[in-house]
Amino acid sequence: MKKDFPIYNTSAKSKIIDIKNNRHHYDSYIKIDIENFFPTIDHKKLLPLIKTKASEEVFNLIKLAITQPTISIDTPKNERDIRISNIGIPQGLPISSFLSDIFLQKIDQKFEKNSKIKYYRFVDDILILCKTLDIDTLIENIESSFLDLDLKVHKQSTNKDKSSHGDIADGFQYLGYNFTANIVSVRQSSVQKLYSNINKLFIVYGYRKNKIKKEDGAKKKDLIENLIYSLNEKIAGAKYDDKKYGWINYFSEINNQTLLFKIDSHVKRMASKYFDNNDLEFLTSNNLRIKKFSKAIFEIRKKDSNYVEKPDISSLKRMLKNFSKEENVEKKTNKGLEKIEKLKSQSNSIQLPKEVSKKINTSDFRNPEKTIASLRSDVEPY
Repeated sequence: MKKDFPIYNTSAKSKIIDIKNNRHHYDSYIKIDIENFFPTIDHKKLLPLIKTKASEEVFNLIKLAITQPTISIDTPKNERDIRISNIGIPQGLPISSFLSDIFLQKIDQKFEKNSKIKYYRFVDDILILCKTLDIDTLIENIESSFLDLDLKVHKQSTNKDKSSHGDIADGFQYLGYNFTANIVSVRQSSVQKLYSNINKLFIVYGYRKNKIKKEDGAKKKDLIENLIYSLNEKIAGAKYDDKKYGWINYFSEINNQTLLFKIDSHVKRMASKYFDNNDLEFLTSNNLRIKKFSKAIFEIRKKDSNYVEKPDISSLKRMLKNFSKEENVEKKTNKGLEKIEKLKSQSNSIQLPKEVSKKINTSDFRNPEKTIASLRSDVEPY
């Protein structure tokens, strides 16, 4: 379908890079936030745009997908409205974002052609870099353009998370990034979300550890190993199927190294709180170390780095380590990886080589897709 609609809408990170390179050419910014965006997209205006280029089969599938009413399973049957919907796009659809690009294409083209400004849109988050003298005219123009599509934008306010404008020198936020003077950092709420997710890992570890009987040392070792792997995935990010994921990957464009040192210190404090001497001895004897955000940011920028976690490889190595303590683990790992390459298309599980499948604990395998979903949750919605 995308080949029928040559829409140029780059990734969030690409927009951040462009903002970094161009913000110094302007003195002001405008942020536009659309009110209730997806639920208010008018089908009468959207479907004709799709019908002009899509095949009849594709058009009918899209029409069916967006007109079917979405009802919570918790809604009582007598309260369910099963009428065909004529407005709105369900946000859970895989193509929701792409349909929004089709719907807003003319607005995008209009403002991207304006050589006096830099216009960025990611779904319903819009940022314009401009000169102070042009602010009022631009706000009036963009509000009018959205009204033509029966969409309303939030009125300009002092709330920087909503529609607002101001001097670039005073700083602004976009897609989770915070731009101030020469510093590119992370919005505070995004930092707090990361802290919370890191804390959860330690809290769950502490809770489960207290439930394990003292004599069951093997379970405790498995528990701390799982914590270290999960922590390092959150810290260093992950690479799977040649694609990188994670908080540090999304925010790899920041230059605020001080922030990363602070987060490293937080991780260290949490480790000191939850690890006892036995835990520390186990980590040392097994050469298990917690990685650092302050190093990960340089490693994630490289085309390939052993510092970045690889969920499929690390899981297989752990399984083979438990299967055999012999010196040829690396050789077995490589054979197993050949098997994995043939099975990556299976999203629910990856089968093990027959010679090891009966002798290892399959719970040691960390499903890469689940890992990626967890890492995505650290940055969505920024």
